[in-house]
Amino acid sequence: MNVKDLLAVAMLGSAVLVFISQADGVDWTMKYVDPVNPPSGWNSAVLLPHAVPEYHWWLGPSPTAAGMLFAYWDTHLGKSNLYTFHDGDSTYWDMLHMNWGDQDDYGRNGVDPTRATHSMVASWEHFQAGQALGMAYGSWDRNGNHVVDETDRAQWNCLADFMRTEDGGTSRSNMAQGFIDFAAWDDPETTASESYEATAWTDWSETWGEYTSEIDAGYPVHVGIPGHSILGFGYWNDPEGVYGPEATDYVVNWTTWRGSAAGKYGLIEFSEVYAYTVLRVGNPVIPEPSSFILLGAGAVSLLAYTWRRRGKHGR
Repeated sequence: MNVKDLLAVAMLGSAVLVFISQADGVDWTMKYVDPVNPPSGWNSAVLLPHAVPEYHWWLGPSPTAAGMLFAYWDTHLGKSNLYTFHDGDSTYWDMLHMNWGDQDDYGRNGVDPTRATHSMVASWEHFQAGQALGMAYGSWDRNGNHVVDETDRAQWNCLADFMRTEDGGTSRSNMAQGFIDFAAWDDPETTASESYEATAWTDWSETWGEYTSEIDAGYPVHVGIPGHSILGFGYWNDPEGVYGPEATDYVVNWTTWRGSAAGKYGLIEFSEVYAYTVLRVGNPVIPEPSSFILLGAGAVSLLAYTWRRRGKHGR
């Protein structure tokens, strides 16, 4: 689901914009807070300490939110080079080039580094696989046989592939393993290693306390609401009932839409959350290329030669 599936229904004062989903019969409400003119009681909101990258919809809301998640780990949590052509600024999201039908707008392999995050979320190859199957968006099914096999895995190169995003839709049950596999993937077309150890899990119990504990610990959370995904980077208990009943719990997320919602915090009632997925990125995986093996063998040979020379000359 993307911005085309949303209907603006009301403007409540200068601080609140409400969107209601109209896709596939799924109803949920997104409310927006203007940080320049916040509602009463907003000072009690708890947000992550660093700015969260704002990514607009790109071939699926779930990989888009996952891209923001990985970018936060890359930029703010010390796990640099989690994706191709990291240059120290993973907030890149080139708004002047957001046409998924144009190969150049994917920024793959240095065509334009400002667009590299597009390809990290969903690559040109992912889009082309979907087109070959008659889809509007992309597919993980690189050989078109509708089975996840080694041919597919060998060609996967983006979050939408590893999360098995199909025509813009992703099953929550595939997300945790998709995060782990993408973190472990080392792009064969680059000399640097992008491979990291990672763990991830999905909480299906919809526990508010566990969600808030993730934010308190400094971790963004990939949140599922019916038919959609957002990146949770904060929480708020509405103390004065500005948006509805007093003491309603809200997930705070950065918007992934344009227009009047851009630049505002998004609020989703936690009661509308059906599950969320947590990511932990660990140590980088040390590559073991054949050159390392040859280097080691050469060092052993040199030591053996030196030892023989010393023995021969009595030294």
